[in-house]
Amino acid sequence: MSKSLGNALKLNDLMEIYQPEALRLFLLSKQYRRPIEFSQAAMKEASARWTRLHRFLSGDRSVGR
Repeated sequence: MSKSLGNALKLNDLMEIYQPEALRLFLLSKQYRRPIEFSQAAMKEASARWTRLHRFLSGDRSVGR
């Protein structure tokens, strides 16, 4: 990704598409010394992980059903 190529993503734009919590989970799951490889599939997976985690923490027992 590069700003000069026009394919850079801004955090504000990403937060309009994805939940901020899922975006945080995605970023925190990456190793800090390596470049972050962003993809739609990786964000979809992070969103699903966030949904499962949120349901578990809120006491919803229908997780996995």
